[in-house]
Amino acid sequence: MISFLIEAYNRMFRPRRSNEFKYLMHKLVESTDEIIDLNLKLRKAEETLVTLQEENNLLWDQLGEINEADKALKNQLTNAMEDAYLRTLKTVGDA
Repeated sequence: MISFLIEAYNRMFRPRRSNEFKYLMHKLVESTDEIIDLNLKLRKAEETLVTLQEENNLLWDQLGEINEADKALKNQLTNAMEDAYLRTLKTVGDA
């Protein structure tokens, strides 16, 4: 009974000493710590995302270069095959 009266007195006249105030302050500190932790995790995730996006762009550029080199190689191979085919042809008649 006395603790109830003390708590009621503290809530009315000295709110910082009340258990509810202490509880709310504790929850506020916990929430603030959680927010700070989440902000740090978010920053790390953003840095990782930027790094992955840069790597992704580099890989796409590299893939484009490989495709261009492949096309050039196919053209060279086609030209070489045509030249070899034309050289092996034998003329027929007076042509």
